Amino acid sequence: MAGGNETPRQKMIGMMYLVLTALLALQVNSAILLKFKFIDDSLLGVNDKTSLGADGTVKGIQAAVQKNNNQPQDLAVLKQSEEIRAKTKELVSYLRDVRQKLMVATENKNGEMTNLSGEDKVAITMLGGKRNGLAYTGLKPKLNEYSTYIQRFVPSAQPLAIDAKNDPRVTEKAQKTKNFEELNFENTPVVAALATISQKETEVLKYEADALSALAQKVGAKTIVFDKIGAFASAESNTVAAGTKYKADCS
Repeated sequence: MAGGNETPRQKMIGMMYLVLTALLALQVNSAILLKFKFIDDSLLGVNDKTSLGADGTVKGIQAAVQKNNNQPQDLAVLKQSEEIRAKTKELVSYLRDVRQKLMVATENKNGEMTNLSGEDKVAITMLGGKRNGLAYTGLKPKLNEYSTYIQRFVPSAQPLAIDAKNDPRVTEKAQKTKNFEELNFENTPVVAALATISQKETEVLKYEADALSALAQKVGAKTIVFDKIGAFASAESNTVAAGTKYKADCS
């Protein structure tokens, strides 16, 4: 998170993060689940604006290259920025598609959230019966392929989808044996799963912002700034009996 001089948007993102982590530590009743939806909606709104900002940064790089008389080294930077933007859009599109599949699986039609829980259907969709769910077959590999790619421009970039044993935020011993997929989608209400995916989208856009900023500096274009934001939750137990309340821990 940023320090003293925060913009209103930065303060809003920070507040949403604090609220999300607090909610994840509570017993999840219907009112709490609804607040997950509000947070997810807010994150998506921020992500959409950030994506538009990335388009503007690429245009700024293009303008700077033209101003510098289209020098070969500058044209190479422009090509890299356009490639980054294309790969990011492709991944964001995939994440939005996963969201839609979760909505359909939990019988939330026409974009309306009528079923806020649906833990069993989330597990079937994301985990599958033999590790053939979307989290295994697409989400984790695509996120980590992107982070590996972006390391060419942001050497400090870390994998976006890591197992509990490699995640310093996971301190509970019972959770340490879980892989990324189980950690994020086992015994998880659909609104929490959607918030997790929108958070991963935020991290993708953060990496893109860092990469485009580095490239923009090479040609003297205006840079972009994006806050670091993170959220993490894990189920308290591997099973949730019918009629009992879902619990999650956060760190």
